[in-house]
Amino acid sequence: MFSHDFHNTYGENTGAMVVLEGVWFHVREDAFTNDDQNVLREEVLKPLSRLGGITYGRFIHGFEIPRPIFKELSPSHVRSNF
Repeated sequence: MFSHDFHNTYGENTGAMVVLEGVWFHVREDAFTNDDQNVLREEVLKPLSRLGGITYGRFIHGFEIPRPIFKELSPSHVRSNF
């Protein structure tokens, strides 16, 4: 687990971030997409996120973007696009 507190210029705590790995949790059986039970359907779980302050968000659609393979990109391409 990793955590970090954020402070403003006056030293006041303005937020915190925690990154952790869930190693054991319960999920409804109808939320799995396969027999191995290792892929979940977001539309069944309807996860909720806290975006900051009193603002929350609902995850309604996911998509994947392939990660670039930097060894295959030229140095000028990396500098201009990243």
